[in-house]
Amino acid sequence: MRGVPPARLRLRRRHAAGCARGADARTRPAALLTPAAFAAALEACGPFEPGPALAVGVSGGPDSLALALLAAGWAQARGGRTVALVLDHGQRRAAATEAALAAAWLAQHGIAVRRLALPCTGPRPAETLRRARLAVLAEAAAAEGCLHLLLAHQRADQAETVLIRALGGSHPAGLAAMAPCRPAGPVRLVRPLLGVAPEALRMVLRAAGQPWIVDPSNATGSVRARLRAALADRAGQGVGVAALAVVARHAAAEREAAEAARDRLLAEAATIRPEGFARLDAGRFAAADPAVAAAALAALLRAVGGHEQPVRVARVAALLARLAAGQGGTAARCLVRRSGAAWLICREPAALPAEAAVPPAGRLLWDGRWQVTAPPGLTVGAVGPEARPLARIHPHAAGLPRAVLATLPALRDGRALVAVPPIGYDPHRLGGMIRAVFRPPVPISTPAPHRVVTASMVALACGSVIPS
Repeated sequence: MRGVPPARLRLRRRHAAGCARGADARTRPAALLTPAAFAAALEACGPFEPGPALAVGVSGGPDSLALALLAAGWAQARGGRTVALVLDHGQRRAAATEAALAAAWLAQHGIAVRRLALPCTGPRPAETLRRARLAVLAEAAAAEGCLHLLLAHQRADQAETVLIRALGGSHPAGLAAMAPCRPAGPVRLVRPLLGVAPEALRMVLRAAGQPWIVDPSNATGSVRARLRAALADRAGQGVGVAALAVVARHAAAEREAAEAARDRLLAEAATIRPEGFARLDAGRFAAADPAVAAAALAALLRAVGGHEQPVRVARVAALLARLAAGQGGTAARCLVRRSGAAWLICREPAALPAEAAVPPAGRLLWDGRWQVTAPPGLTVGAVGPEARPLARIHPHAAGLPRAVLATLPALRDGRALVAVPPIGYDPHRLGGMIRAVFRPPVPISTPAPHRVVTASMVALACGSVIPS
């Protein structure tokens, strides 16, 4: 190792693990994760652009440190670059020191580092903390010009996730656990190590003479920690972890096939509009396989309703029954009604949020779906009752269903309507100062890992407006 971090960054011995003589060195030998094997695992999550720009989330633990070293070598060999995003989660007293130590180690390996910190809001539930961490990492990766955010979840993590999903009564598709790649806001989330045993990653660090940090919270308290203790397989090479990994692989194949069938139906029967609504060909939808139709409807409700989490199966089933009877209805903050030979799926007016003030930064997310840019001091709210007079004076407004027009984001100065950016209504000529882009938290469809996609296609799948 080139150099030693300064004394002020050193941790107590129980938080730091040695490389060659640590306790983990006594586990049975693991298969060596060679650069070629890592390249094959990473490229299976591709393709990647020429000169790829990778961001790696790093905690200082063995998995993320090994991933940073491997990713940096892979990107450099292809004329690309890597930036390590070191996050201080602020949940333990030693977190800041650990982040500084990890950053110092990475710098010694010539890897660019960006330090990040979560806002200090006190203890938070594990799921809330996970989402907050991911949001900060994704935004930082995008700010660094990186399309790909790499995380170091490995085979033992995948096995634990399968058990957690099973104990929680997950739908069979949930047993596929973590996907190797998926959209995450402005970037692609990539997990190339899901098939790699954790002991193989520690071997990478030992070969590089690189110590790592042991997070004591990983050993106690959470459901995941208790499952890890029950598996009793720190190296991730035992039969239990291997069996659960096989379950995840088979479930992932089934989930991918189901998603492909869903996406085919969406491509054939659905039209997604940039004004935040969808039209669904009633005939093709009625003729589709019921399971595929349910998945397609759930994806549309999730996007149009602005939900981060999947729509409950019971709500989709109840709405499907009403559609089969030709009745329409409401579900998951969406209004569904017949419009000629199609079903119109739009935001439910009664479930819209209240007006919100444009903050000093001039940007906000309204209704969970609209990225709004506007001058501070204005407010953002639904067009509401002003949809009728607006439709008489603006051609684009006149061409929209009234239920859709009423739910669009409008800018007001007090009670005065200033602009409706999604339709280009701008009588005050604010021009480039205003913008509203339909950007649901989860894209309606996701490119499968093996499909050939370009950077522009990935950006589209990660939340840009889907063209009609």
